[in-house]
Amino acid sequence: MTEAVCFIDWATKCKHGDKYVNDYDFGKECKTNEGDWIEQEITRLDDILDKTEFHLQRSQLTPIQRKRYLRRRDNTRTFLTRSQDMQSECSAKRTGGLSAQGLGDDIYVRGDRGDDEEEDYDDEDYDEDYDYSASHSRD
Repeated sequence: MTEAVCFIDWATKCKHGDKYVNDYDFGKECKTNEGDWIEQEITRLDDILDKTEFHLQRSQLTPIQRKRYLRRRDNTRTFLTRSQDMQSECSAKRTGGLSAQGLGDDIYVRGDRGDDEEEDYDDEDYDEDYDYSASHSRD
């Protein structure tokens, strides 16, 4: 399985969830013990960064080699940061941007506000015959 196909599979699932799983799904082929594509990419970049740092610290390098390793380290750091950002953004999309830290005290469940003010809900828009389950597409 090529890395490009695994990236497309991951990016599509990040953006659309399981909406296109019936059209194509390479999750099983792309997933390894290291995880899905983005987790593998982050691990790969971490390894490159570790090896580059090792050579910069312990090897006798010519000035040209040192410059190349420094450039490689900087580029790898940039790609690693971008990959981690992609992973975070995808996780935020899947959870609707909510995290445990983002939940404040001003979130109420219906009737849970503690005051006497009753919230108005319009039942006219509710269709008893409509399938409101998560598996039903509203697009």
